[in-house]
Amino acid sequence: EAGPLTGLLAAGAGVAAWNRRAALWALPFMAFAAGLSWGAFRLPSPANDPLANLVWQSEAPVFAWVRGTVADPEPWEDGCRLTLRAHEFRTEEDWKACGCAIRAYLPIPPPAGGARLEASLRLTRPSPRTNPGQFDMAAYLARRGIQLTASCKSDALARCEAPPAGAFLSRYRRALESRLTEDSGTGRGAILALLLGKRGLIEE
Repeated sequence: EAGPLTGLLAAGAGVAAWNRRAALWALPFMAFAAGLSWGAFRLPSPANDPLANLVWQSEAPVFAWVRGTVADPEPWEDGCRLTLRAHEFRTEEDWKACGCAIRAYLPIPPPAGGARLEASLRLTRPSPRTNPGQFDMAAYLARRGIQLTASCKSDALARCEAPPAGAFLSRYRRALESRLTEDSGTGRGAILALLLGKRGLIEE
């Protein structure tokens, strides 16, 4: 279905065909409209995944239980931020398989990478920038293969299991991170960023 930008481009082309002199004025306009149209075509969209599609097609946030594997955990205000590699989800009674990635903000200490997580999440699609010069979180997450964002209301709604026995390095990093967070005072954000690459406690 043709959108409004397509109509604008067609109108500009019609003006240019009708009057060559007018074409000189129409070209900048057409280039601007083409840029907007290309940007719209490049907006991140969900993969062919049932959970991602459910959230992207909803006008309101979607609430669901989600199970998955933890990746890239880091301290965040009042808890942690992590990427959840979702394996299955439940909105009513039955669990359904899925395979999307979720940027989740949880009110629990950062679990170890590779841990299995089950949580009741408020799921939304990432918000694109609305003003020129504003950081485009949707595009940033899309480049990293993340389709959804989520939050959890209570630590009682998030259950975490330790990673497999072979994930020794992940457990070591988690223990070190916890100790640095406790002992480093107001400079803990900078120390975590320097030593472990964790930027969650650094103010943007």
